[in-house]
Amino acid sequence: MHFFEVTINTAIRIYIIYKKGMKYLIKALIESDMLIFGTIIVIIKLIMGMIRKLQTGVRWLLVFFIDKTKD
Repeated sequence: MHFFEVTINTAIRIYIIYKKGMKYLIKALIESDMLIFGTIIVIIKLIMGMIRKLQTGVRWLLVFFIDKTKD
């Protein structure tokens, strides 16, 4: 899901620069910077989600091994 958001943001950024043309390139780049900021936020959310899932997995493994070693 997040990968598609990043891809769509990149496509929109390229489209804005293409649509505005060379004459408005600076304005297009400023608009695309806002999209880049959004893309960075999406990537950070994706990384945080992966870290959260890893932490949950490690917790389950610890509980499993502690439970096994009690016997």
